[in-house]
Amino acid sequence: MNKFMLLLLLLFSVLWGLSSSSWFSLWVALEINSMMLMPLMMLKVYQQYTESTMKYFLIQSISSLLFIMCTLLMNNSLWMFMELNLIMNFIMISMFMKIGMFPFIFWYVEIITKISFLGMKLIMTVQKILPMIIINMMFNKNSMLFFLVMINMLISSIIAMNQINMKKILSLSSINQMGWMMMSLILNYSTFIIYLITYSFILFIIIKFMKMYSIKSMIQMFCMNNLFMSFSIMSMSGLPPFSGFIMKWMIIMLMMDYNMIMLTIIMIISSMISLYFYMRLIMISFMMTFMKMKWIIKNNYNFKLNYLNLNALLSLFLIPFLNFIYMII
Repeated sequence: MNKFMLLLLLLFSVLWGLSSSSWFSLWVALEINSMMLMPLMMLKVYQQYTESTMKYFLIQSISSLLFIMCTLLMNNSLWMFMELNLIMNFIMISMFMKIGMFPFIFWYVEIITKISFLGMKLIMTVQKILPMIIINMMFNKNSMLFFLVMINMLISSIIAMNQINMKKILSLSSINQMGWMMMSLILNYSTFIIYLITYSFILFIIIKFMKMYSIKSMIQMFCMNNLFMSFSIMSMSGLPPFSGFIMKWMIIMLMMDYNMIMLTIIMIISSMISLYFYMRLIMISFMMTFMKMKWIIKNNYNFKLNYLNLNALLSLFLIPFLNFIYMII
């Protein structure tokens, strides 16, 4: 019951922030959002959960302090001694720190590897909504945001190529996906909403598979022989004709309409690099069909596995439905 109430308050804080009409109200929504997440990160008292929660609290506190100071400067006469664009850039940097975008990617990876699967789901999806909306509000068509998005996507893709921990791979993939989400948010709100829903749905399926099979490293993925999890990973990587590719294709089309040719090329290159380390997870498993799993599977395996297979299959049929919604909006 406590878990349900915390999740409800977490969603309520997101709605509060989206409907805020002042900087102070938005800051309060961000603080409530962070405070409701931290108890969910410590549902089980483990040392690594406690350590990651404290690190998360410190990072969020620093970014929130920078955010409220900049907003006070904007509403005070003292801001006249500074350039308004400089203050807006500092607000964007505070939001980059809050969600773990470049140059603050290392705390994000460190925390994701040491938290529960529920904490992973929430930090990678719900916790990104308000900071990204604020970044879009501060966007003034300068090249700083585009440059940070390019560096963010390239560095996260390159670092992920040398990882064997599955949580680290997913965290770096999430950082890469932030670039696509930011571009979709800048260009079209409807595309951002559909992209976030699609990404969240696929991510939840992959994390649920990881929890069920107790997958921690890439070696265990090599012994994995589940076709539907492979579908989910291929969709996350952006391989056609899965839903992840359709969403990236829609964003590329929007970027070409605005003549963002160089940025589009960089994003496609980063997507190709991420496609490599995703396909590396599943290609060997196809060649090891008769390898038996060496790790423990929890109870109610057959029911949960069939349920997950159904969700993974639904993610394939999610494509025409989301495109239909996009055309209506």
